[in-house]
Parts: sequence; structure tokens; C-alpha cells
Amino acid sequence: MAVLMASIMLAVPATQMFEGESDGALDKLATAELPTGPDYMYVLKTNADNVAVLDVQVSVDGSPLESKYRVRSNSDEKSASTTANGSWKINKFWDFDKNTGLGPFNCFYAAFNTNNTTGADDAKEIRLNTAEGTVAYILDPNNLKKTLVGTEYSIQQYNIMLVIPTAYWLSKSVTEGGVRYNYLYVTSDKNYPLLPSGASSSMVAYAHTFNTSGSDNSRADFSGTPYKFIAIGVYEGNVSNGVLLSKSGVAPTNMNLTSQVMHTVEKVNARARNAYVPEGSAYQTWNFYQWTLYKIMSYTVIGTKNVQEMVGYGHASSGVGTAGECDGNSPYYGTSVNSNCKAKLFIENAWGSRWDVVGSTYAYRNNVWASNPLGGYLYGSGNSCNGDKIYTGSTKGQV
Repeated sequence: MAVLMASIMLAVPATQMFEGESDGALDKLATAELPTGPDYMYVLKTNADNVAVLDVQVSVDGSPLESKYRVRSNSDEKSASTTANGSWKINKFWDFDKNTGLGPFNCFYAAFNTNNTTGADDAKEIRLNTAEGTVAYILDPNNLKKTLVGTEYSIQQYNIMLVIPTAYWLSKSVTEGGVRYNYLYVTSDKNYPLLPSGASSSMVAYAHTFNTSGSDNSRADFSGTPYKFIAIGVYEGNVSNGVLLSKSGVAPTNMNLTSQVMHTVEKVNARARNAYVPEGSAYQTWNFYQWTLYKIMSYTVIGTKNVQEMVGYGHASSGVGTAGECDGNSPYYGTSVNSNCKAKLFIENAWGSRWDVVGSTYAYRNNVWASNPLGGYLYGSGNSCNGDKIYTGSTKGQV
């Protein structure tokens, strides 16, 4: 996955990071052009082993916490989303707003200009921005083939991504009635008024903060200022002409090593730097912390860590679908009775189809090292890992 951080970033999925406003061409990414939502705090309660999700509570703009846990499939449709299958359904609270395009965590879908974007769609709806790597259109969350206002556009000319504003989180272990539970607090504001006493100073925007010191890229450093947004690819990545993209209507690329994927992302960086990206911005494969944020978003919405139970098996048995096969479906879609069919939980086929590439991460002998340099880092032979300075001495374990 690639992530777009340009002050957006691209991970396979690709990630892009972006500030939302900047000098020069990035002025066109001004946050005034992007949808914004209310401040929120989500609280996930899990058992002592952190396996079972027992409850999900929500506060919006300082309102009292209220449970928005998943509901039984036979529940009143006013409380249950119709977009998931199985014995449980997703609480309707988590549905995306069809007017603003905003969903949980204030995320939204967007089409980003690429070097192949011709501008022909301007005749139907003027793009918000025209520079490569910038947001062209905010999309209909229930039909990515259309913009938010309903215009059909040339989807294959764009990078289709899920944009996620800054999110802070903190996990705490609490004993209640002699039983230990874990609470995960996730919020758009590290000083949210309903946070436990003293928690604000420990809230960290792990997925939106990067080690930019340059002194040791093998280490994680969260002391910097968080980016306002990251964007992750909606589809399994496709490498076209040596460049990794999140494009609809093409077959995902597989059997690439982490180093190969990073190289295809760097080609996006080189081209984007020539076009618009200021120093300190980058595309990269999503790192461990961005991958973790995606999991947090998923568990929050479905109220369990059993994704297949709620949204389906996906392409888990054999074969793989074509990217974009869920474009006409809601953000949560799948079937629990077929192990070779499309599935979507914010993004398409996040499990069971192709190897997942998580950048700046190394797993070896039951240990995981995860750094967060802007642009990514490849662990390998002779590199010291975060913490106890273990030298890998091997290329085993590249995730």
C-alpha cells in the first residue's frame, strides 16, 4: 500500500501526506477546499488479551460518550447499516455522509491528479486543482465513479485515495471489578475534553508524524509536527511504467519485494518533486503506524477484529479481482459465504488477496522494528534496529 504525504503521500496501498496548505503550487491544496468534520473521540474497549472488542463509544464535539457498537442483523434498519452482511451489521452511525462525503475519523475519498490526467473532465466539472498529486475531486463515498456532486469522470486517469485527517491515539489498561480491560482512545484533538485525566500529554499522532531528523532513519521519532492529512490508496497497488499507483480497472501487481515496491514509489516522488512537491514531502509505502491506523479505523466501525465475519472473506481462496470492482459499492461491502469475491472495508481487498507491503518495518525472531522516516526506510543486512541495537545480519523478515 502506498501513502501520499505531500504535506499528501502514496503506500501498497500507497500513502501520501500533505499539510493541506503551503507555498507555491500546493496553495491549491488549501484546507478550505477539503471537507472538514467535527472533533471526535472514539473509545474501543477490549478484553485483557486485546482480542475481543467489547464496546465502541463515541463523543462528537464534546457530547457525552454513547455506545455505537455493532448491531444484530435483525435490528431496526434505522440503527443498522445495510452495507454489511452476516449475523451482525455495522451500526448506522458509521455510514458516510452523502452530502459532505465525510465518514468516520472525518475521512473522505478523493481523486488525485496523475501525470496521465488530461483535464478533459473539466468540461463536465472543473477540478479543484490541476497540478499532479493534488486533489482533483472529492468523491461520492458510495460510488467512486462519481464526484460528490454526481459527475461521472474518467476514473482511470486518477489516483483514487482515502484521505484521513490527523488522528491521535493512546491505549490504557484499566482494572474494573477485579477484571482487566484495555481502552483505546482515538481523537482528532489531543486535548479533547473527555479524555482521561493526564492523557492529553500522551496522545500521539503516530500515523501522521515522521522522523525528519535524518540522524537515524531506523528509529521512530514522533517529536515533530503531525501532518494534517495522509491519504492511502483505495486499491491494491498497480505498477505501470515503473510507477506505483492506486488505479481503478487494472490488475494489482504482486510478487514484488519491499525494495522493489519502494523503488516504484520513489519514481512517483521524483516526478512529483519536479511538478509541485516542496521539500519535506513524499510518497511512500505505508508504514507500520499507518497500517495500524487503518486497522483501528476498521475495528472501530465493525466492532470486532473478525473482519471476515462482518464484511466477508474477500479473495481469500484463489485468484484476485480487478481493482475498482467495488467502486459502485458503499465503503463497507462483502459477503461472508464466498471466499473468492470482492470485499471492501474503507479500501478494497485489504486482506486475503495479495501480499501486504508495510514499509520501514522489520520482523525477525518474534520481534518487530518499525521506524517512521518521511519517504520510508528499508531494513536489511547490517542495519541496527530500534531499541536494543540488534543487528539483523540477514534480509529475512522484510515485511
